[in-house]
Formats: sequence, structure tokens, C-alpha cells
Amino acid sequence: MSYPFSTETQVKLDRLESLGQRVADLNEERKTLVREALKEGFDAVFEAFPEVKSISWTQYAPYFNDGDACVFHVHDYNINLFKDHNDEDDDDYYDDDYGNWSFGRPKSFNVPVAKNYSDFYQQQIDLAKEGKGHNPERAIERYTELLNDPKTKIADVITSFTVGVDEDLMKDIYGDDCKVTISREGTDIGETYHE
Repeated sequence: MSYPFSTETQVKLDRLESLGQRVADLNEERKTLVREALKEGFDAVFEAFPEVKSISWTQYAPYFNDGDACVFHVHDYNINLFKDHNDEDDDDYYDDDYGNWSFGRPKSFNVPVAKNYSDFYQQQIDLAKEGKGHNPERAIERYTELLNDPKTKIADVITSFTVGVDEDLMKDIYGDDCKVTISREGTDIGETYHE
């Protein structure tokens, strides 16, 4: 059905349609650029840290959230490392017997000036040195240990190129209700099971 618009109104409507298409094109371009940047970033992690076998995470909206809105989130990054089972001195490097460990997404810092884990740990050390916190001596010891942990550098590098990618864009790139695994061989998107 055609509506009898004035020429002026039709020009405005055509312009709005054109703008809408431009926005859609820019969103696709943004998604492509971020996908490429993430691939380059993960490739750089594998190059800089040969011990990293794969990086994975789940992303989904929970089916139930105790009455609160079920909001989509990208969850903790899980790092799988190549583990030399003959090297008993490296047992402290892994969180489990399979060479896995994980770290939260940067938004969990709750400290706006911390851009990565090293910054966050240093801030906590500085606060403890000022006597702030429940057990400053233990905090200094623990955060110094974390700051010097080789895994912190891996987390910092991953955070450096993922921190600016919002969760909706991650959903557009990789999908919803999935487990994303990045390895040297490529990207695998599989099913995830959650609440």
C-alpha cells in the first residue's frame, strides 16, 4: 500500500531509510573489524606464550536468575596450557592437573583506573601499604605473589585487546548459549550447558 506523502516528506523518509542502511552497514563493518582484531590478538597470545594451548569462555544469558533479569554475559576466560607432566617443579603454575586456569573479565575489577590485572594487583598492594583493608600484611604478600605470577602477564595481554569489546558485540560475533574455544588451529563454537 502506498501512502500519498508530500515530496518534502518523501525526501525525509528516503533520507531516514538511507541513514538506517548506513547504520546497518557500519554495524557490520564494526563486527568485522572487531572479529579481525580479536583474531590478531589471540594469534599474538599464542606467539608470545607458546605454553598456551587454547583460550575458551562461555557466553549466555541464564535461564533463571532468582527473579532478576536474565542478562547475557561473557563469562571467565579459561586458559589451557601445555603441561610437561615430567616437570614436577611447575605444579604451582597450574590450577589443576590438566594445565587449566581461569580469570575473570576486567569488569569484575570494580576499580575504574585498573586497566589490567597487574594494575589492579599493584593498586591493592598500595592500599595495603597505606594500612587499608582487613589484613594489610597478608594482602601485600598475596597481591605481590599474583603480580609476579607469569600467568598474570598472559591475562594482561588478553585483557589488553578484549577489554573494549562489549558483550553484545561478542554475542553478535560468536553467538549466544555457546562455548567459544580459540586455539592455533582456529575457533570452535560449541554448546554450553548452564542454569
